Amino acid sequence: MKFFRSLQTKTALAFLAVSAVSLLALLMVADRHYSRQIREHAEADLRTADSILHHLYRPSEGPLPGDVAHRFSAVTRTDVSFVKDGELAGTTMPPLLRDLFARQIKAVPGPVPERNLDGHVLLEHACSSADGWTHYLHRPLEESLLEARSLRWWMIITGLVILMAAGLSGFRLAVSVTRPVRDLVRGTRDVKEGRLDRRLSVDRADEVGELSRSFNDMIARLQERERIRSTMDKVVSHEIAEEILKGDIKPGGEIRFSTVLFSDIRGFTEISESHEPQELVKFLNDYLTLMSQIVEKNKGVIDKYIGDSVMALFGAPVNHEGDVDNGLDTAMEMLWKLKEFNYRRAWEGKPAVTIGIGLNTGPVVAGNMGSEKRLNYTVLGDAVNLASRLERLTRIYSVHCLVSEFTQRESRRGFVFRELDLVRVKGRSTAVRIYELCEQGENKDRQTEMLQRFQNARQFYLLKDWERSARLFKQVLELCPGDGPSQLYLSRIEQLAKSPPPETWDGVYYYASR
Repeated sequence: MKFFRSLQTKTALAFLAVSAVSLLALLMVADRHYSRQIREHAEADLRTADSILHHLYRPSEGPLPGDVAHRFSAVTRTDVSFVKDGELAGTTMPPLLRDLFARQIKAVPGPVPERNLDGHVLLEHACSSADGWTHYLHRPLEESLLEARSLRWWMIITGLVILMAAGLSGFRLAVSVTRPVRDLVRGTRDVKEGRLDRRLSVDRADEVGELSRSFNDMIARLQERERIRSTMDKVVSHEIAEEILKGDIKPGGEIRFSTVLFSDIRGFTEISESHEPQELVKFLNDYLTLMSQIVEKNKGVIDKYIGDSVMALFGAPVNHEGDVDNGLDTAMEMLWKLKEFNYRRAWEGKPAVTIGIGLNTGPVVAGNMGSEKRLNYTVLGDAVNLASRLERLTRIYSVHCLVSEFTQRESRRGFVFRELDLVRVKGRSTAVRIYELCEQGENKDRQTEMLQRFQNARQFYLLKDWERSARLFKQVLELCPGDGPSQLYLSRIEQLAKSPPPETWDGVYYYASR
């Protein structure tokens, strides 16, 4: 059935059907025209035979003698009958036809153009004389049309030959028409599957050739667009590339509720000084590739690379369910993968790499920003600035990841947070609580005890009970040697004990530097 559904078969059958109908109509017209001409010639022959008979026949002498009549019939190929007063006096017709003719003459006297004698159709011509004699000339219609029938068979055979030739021509025409259409269908399937390497041959100057040229032009434009998209995917994230390629790019933005992540390599200046330029570029490419894969795996978008820093977005330009938790997952996975990265570097005799990560969640202005001629998709706002400040504060608190209270509050998963401080950073008039995103240790009870003692130490710190606060922070260091936040608080307590804060002190620590 698939064969009969193909365009090539339909085209060939349609051409063959039209050819067959046209040829049949032509044969019918030709047969009818030729049969009419044969009949007219036969009637003319009867009239000629009648003229000859008038030279031989004298009505007053009665009918022609039998031998004369039969010679006349043989020469003119016409039967002759003589009738008087409805009685058949003589005829050259065979006995069977003679009896039938005699009965018809008695029943219905008079000549007719065409006489039917029990299925034998005769063309008839009659002539009457004044003394009552009438002679009838007959010629069998079947015999007159015998030549037409022979010609009809030749016409049928010729028609079949012509029809076969028309079928072959129709098939060739169908192939020539449908071949480029089939190529176009295959090319369209390739485009649908993402293969843009097909080109159609253009060897026609008609509409089909124009369609093939248009298809090739479309493929060329798609390849160019794909090349631009591929290049842009290497420069910006896929989602941002899609946003840019939507069409009408204009400066402007929209408010988005997003989680912003900043990560930065600590001590990158020292690393860059100890590496050759090419080696440094390779190191950065390996590191940034690893971090970018983690971001994209967790449905994030790389906004930009700032040297060794990565700025990632969760919630712009595309929203996903659980963007806040996706950002936290990304931070945790960055720290885990960094351990594997450092393990490989240790085998190569290279120093370990440490990073700081800052996350904040809030409304941002997202969109294409820049000039009319050069735009860059990015996000702006206080939420972005705070995320950047938190990344820098990881150095001061000696932790790997800091998150704001807004991110901690929006999290819906069982992440472990440690409340570290209440700070006011440069550029913000209000204080914000900051948390450390903690890795879940193997000894959960020990970790829980450490976190509880740290919180108790902070409470005494806020109550200005420096002695109890310091004692608890030292206990935290016994449980977790080298804990950066505890060491920082011990240093603060030492200074505050020497120079007590005012009565209005609320425990907020202000960082004036960026």
